[in-house]
Amino acid sequence: MPTYDYRCLRCETPFEASHAMSEPAPDCPNCGGRAEKAILTAPAMHGQMARVVSSLCARC
Repeated sequence: MPTYDYRCLRCETPFEASHAMSEPAPDCPNCGGRAEKAILTAPAMHGQMARVVSSLCARC
């Protein structure tokens, strides 16, 4: 099952939860409040693709 990052809308506690994509967001384990999925950053790139992107960014 995939693991998702969440943030509580009430107490702003970050937490992780593993569940099926079709299941709703879990309640906050700290206060029981409603949670939203956290926005994640893009994963790091390695190898040839990273070198290509780096060279493109250097021209900016």
